[in-house]
Amino acid sequence: MYKTHLSAAILVVAALSFASHAQTGTYTCSNFQFITSNNGNPNAIPAANALNDFDFVVGSFLNYQQESGFSYPPGGPLSQYNVPGSALTSFDGINDLGLIVGWWAQSTEPTSGGDGFVLFAGGIPVNIVHPNAQRTWANGINNLGTIVGYYSPESGGYTGYVLSGGQFKDISVSGASETQPAASSRTSLFQEPPKPSRRPSTMRA
Repeated sequence: MYKTHLSAAILVVAALSFASHAQTGTYTCSNFQFITSNNGNPNAIPAANALNDFDFVVGSFLNYQQESGFSYPPGGPLSQYNVPGSALTSFDGINDLGLIVGWWAQSTEPTSGGDGFVLFAGGIPVNIVHPNAQRTWANGINNLGTIVGYYSPESGGYTGYVLSGGQFKDISVSGASETQPAASSRTSLFQEPPKPSRRPSTMRA
């Protein structure tokens, strides 16, 4: 199953002015910045999937027959990335340290092989493979390195997981046929370490 992306990606920059209304839960945004690709393809419209506290945005865009992940620091430029050997790469989460998680596939066919990954500095991907999975997706990562996502088991619907300290823990919502966690909290459920004192370096392919 592949995700349906929005038709355009909108980056809300750090200088935004917010007027919050606690009772209604609404926010007013006074400034938008649109993200555009720099590959010369007018149909390559980036879809933003996540951003961190330093306004680094990650997502994906379709570039002809290949879908690429991208990172976009405040003010740009956009940098694209593909897992080696893949036809489809999606960046789905980023933490404040600049670690990126996502998933890749060998082709754009729904039955194509592939797995989740975490991308370290220097563009080095490490696959994430649930031991009971045919396919694994990674959707979010917090500042402690805890990763959430979901996997496709041999039978049945998609099952969520938390990956922490090299150990998988399954998540299944009671009564649901499928569970697909989309993101994790910025830190853990119980403790909050200090925020980084500097911006992470820009990932470049």
